[in-house]
Amino acid sequence: MAYEIGKDFWIDYIVDHQTGDTLYNIQVDEWLQKDGAMEQTWNQILESYQRVQWQEVRNTRNRLLKETDWVTLKSQETGDPVPLKWKNYRQQLRDITDQCSDVDDVVWPEMPE
Repeated sequence: MAYEIGKDFWIDYIVDHQTGDTLYNIQVDEWLQKDGAMEQTWNQILESYQRVQWQEVRNTRNRLLKETDWVTLKSQETGDPVPLKWKNYRQQLRDITDQCSDVDDVVWPEMPE
């Protein structure tokens, strides 16, 4: 059986509004015929959306880690240990995806001063 985009399935794109880059492709592989009306497979849509949301959490986490790399670089240059508050903050960022199972429950740590 041959499939046609838009008739048998569709592809959607999540785009970064700042860069215009495609962050994630969402593909709904099938349509369900029910009582003569076409119904989308909502479980696939929900799973894809959740994957996108978690990817956005990881992207934010990676950006915040990158923004604080200077702390570890400064410590390497001076030979001083990384201050505990920064070490804890960076570890909390690394653990952000392990803290909960629902992306809406993510609590971001506060950056030290």
